Amino acid sequence: MCSFKYYKRIVLFVIIILILILYSEYNLMASDFMSNINEFSLNNRMHVITYNKTTSNVCSVRVGFKLPISVEEENKIGLRNLLIHVMTRNTKNYNSRELPIAIESIGGNISPIVSKDYIGVSGVSLCRYTPELINIIKDILYNPSFEGFEEEKNIALQQSKAVKDVWSEAMEMWIFRSLKTKYRYETIGYPDTIKNIKKDDIINLYNKYFAGNNLVFVLAGNLDNIDNLDNVIREFDIDMGKKYTLSSPVEPPLTENFYTENRNVDTSAFVLGIDAPQKKSDDYIDWLFFSTYLSNKMDDEIRQKRGLAYSAASSLLSMISNSYLVVRSDISSSSNIDDALNIAKDYLTKDYIANINTQDFNLVRNMVVGSLSRSNQTSSEIASTLLSNYLNNIALDYYEKLLEKAKKVVLADIISLQYVIPKKPQSIIEIIGKN
Repeated sequence: MCSFKYYKRIVLFVIIILILILYSEYNLMASDFMSNINEFSLNNRMHVITYNKTTSNVCSVRVGFKLPISVEEENKIGLRNLLIHVMTRNTKNYNSRELPIAIESIGGNISPIVSKDYIGVSGVSLCRYTPELINIIKDILYNPSFEGFEEEKNIALQQSKAVKDVWSEAMEMWIFRSLKTKYRYETIGYPDTIKNIKKDDIINLYNKYFAGNNLVFVLAGNLDNIDNLDNVIREFDIDMGKKYTLSSPVEPPLTENFYTENRNVDTSAFVLGIDAPQKKSDDYIDWLFFSTYLSNKMDDEIRQKRGLAYSAASSLLSMISNSYLVVRSDISSSSNIDDALNIAKDYLTKDYIANINTQDFNLVRNMVVGSLSRSNQTSSEIASTLLSNYLNNIALDYYEKLLEKAKKVVLADIISLQYVIPKKPQSIIEIIGKN
């Protein structure tokens, strides 16, 4: 008996030691992430974030221009998209032929960034060519020629007319009808609104808002390989005059909405959604687990077992001030849509959530922890994450902290969501095809 008790104590002691080691290793990882970050502001109020990733010889630059979709008028949606694409087409120093040659000469890549909260420029090159890359990006941002407007407008028109699959259309329709905010607008714009945009509109938008206080510069990579980095970054310290400081639009809770549209197309789709905690909430990680669980279950039940759909999934749609749990499926036949939709609704009921089992939970935990563990591996991923986190006003090491929380989630946390899930979905959109 004594030897058995002794054995139990030894095993318990080993388990405790292992837990402490894992916890300390994670804290060290989180600490290392923050210790590699340097933040400061230039005299023109441009914010600078650098991350020294000494294991990467590739450097990534992101410059975000805080220009939310709320600045666009309803009859000129797509204005910001046109602005950044025209800016990255050519500059006062490089015409549309010379600019790509300058980028290719350093083996780099530069592309526009467009989101509902900001636009900007993304660039990648070997770290030793980063000064040249930064200077090209600075020229794009500070010396736009606005030439090639009509060409970019025609490209945007063609893209906005592109035929989308029903799943994507149902998702866009859900956002448009369920969120009474400018977030519902498409970043690229619509054919009727793009046609209204004139060259002077993008020039006026640039002149009104482009200034250091609306810019964020992010650089990630092996900074030790970059000569005179501080001087290169300070080339951005140009006073553009005092301009408006912009804030992102705040979207309200979901509008209750149940809408069906019949189409003369071969497939059908549905999207349903409910309010969920925003990223800053302590409960967000529990909902991330539950969303992953829903994706697995819906795919298994709706697609694999019953063959009702081509695909089925759920995700957390996160915006600045709200998040939404969205469940969607691309139905193989319109006659299946009611069955598939009812299955999705059932998974959001109290009884189903209460019966989540340990095996399913362990699978989900491995998926979530694995996904978070693999994030921020490359310079480009780190730069993108830092820019997004800063502009969304969340901690720069948010995903490291989220990983820490994920490792502590237990099955009871997920089951407890049964008490906060609404009795019925707040918003459902159906597109029903002809078959």
